[in-house]
Amino acid sequence: AHLKRRGYYVAARGKTFHSSQGGMGGGKMYESEWDEYPKKEERWRVRPGKESGFLEEVKIDAREDDDADWHTVSYCLDMLKRLEEGHDDRIIKPLFLTCGIVKPHLPWTVPRRYYSMYPREDIQLPPHIDTDLNDCPTYAVTHMARPETAHADIRRLQRWEDAVQSYLATIRYADMNIGRLLDGYDQLSESIRNNTIIFFFFRPRMAPWREAALAKDKSLGGGDVGAVHCCGSGRYGSGIRIASTRRPNVHLPDSLRSCRVGRTRPRRWG
Repeated sequence: AHLKRRGYYVAARGKTFHSSQGGMGGGKMYESEWDEYPKKEERWRVRPGKESGFLEEVKIDAREDDDADWHTVSYCLDMLKRLEEGHDDRIIKPLFLTCGIVKPHLPWTVPRRYYSMYPREDIQLPPHIDTDLNDCPTYAVTHMARPETAHADIRRLQRWEDAVQSYLATIRYADMNIGRLLDGYDQLSESIRNNTIIFFFFRPRMAPWREAALAKDKSLGGGDVGAVHCCGSGRYGSGIRIASTRRPNVHLPDSLRSCRVGRTRPRRWG
């Protein structure tokens, strides 16, 4: 809403709120704050289960364009193309574009080639601490961490290395999609590139690295948060600036300031 009031065309797709469905109907996505926010799109031929790649073996051969993240980035690229070619008369303002990447949230199911980049036999688990939760408050352990659940299941099913492999593969898939959008941004003309802000929201979820780390991260609020990255800078200069935070809902104003989005109303194209 702040940027919209400052004269930006504000668009988004993907997981920028807790829900990744998108869509502006029914006021779910704060309709007054966006100019565009289409619903999520995915095209799974066989939808993977939530635990796929985590507690369960990956059983389907996913395509690059099965996952919603592919289509989220494709929407953003199409937005940039419309902007570059001047095919959309609605976008006559500087652009603020939010790209919500779901991965590496579960399920950890991506095309096979990403798993092959991290052979299971090469996965090395770091040293772990059996008493890792002993320094956490009792309530955090019993009501939030619950070490008898996820990590206990990984060890019982002997899928620790498999889970790490899947997590790394899913991160690489997310990185590929981010690269697609950054490449599209780089191909814009300088005048448009300098008047475009792109925010990436991520969903890191939990990393299966060491004993009880899954649980400890959740008990301390560190494993299930988003990150924000930003490129472009409106009228305030060219180039790419990066702003990262583990609490985007709290630190978003700081992220905007790092991109030099101040109180001055941005100029229109031309």
